[in-house]
Amino acid sequence: MYKISYTGDGQTTQYIFAFPFFQDADVRVAINESVLDSANYAVVANDDFDGGTVSFLTPPADGAKIDIFRQISLSRVIDYQPTAKIDPENLNSDFNFLVAAFRDLREIDIDLTEWKNTHDNVMSFLEYNLDVIQDK
Repeated sequence: MYKISYTGDGQTTQYIFAFPFFQDADVRVAINESVLDSANYAVVANDDFDGGTVSFLTPPADGAKIDIFRQISLSRVIDYQPTAKIDPENLNSDFNFLVAAFRDLREIDIDLTEWKNTHDNVMSFLEYNLDVIQDK
């Protein structure tokens, strides 16, 4: 996952990040582990979307932990029509988008305790359903 962290000083409103993204909505911000609504900050991209600046309306508090990270939303950007010619640039862009999104999903930090609890609950549920089915 692409992520950069800062500590707020109560005065600075602009923070630089240097990671690639596809659209402004891919850049997310959290303060003290709480993800902000995009109305609380603006993203100004570099010319080739390989980084940029996050500008806050009000400066984060002194000592606040600021995380700027990429979170790509898996959604269709291009709608290919069955009878239309496929543009290679669009196709390559789509594949790059999917690879980046899957890379972000793969690199998410996982809370192993939470994962184990979820896994155990799902396994118990499946085993219960299997017993019910076998009894019928």
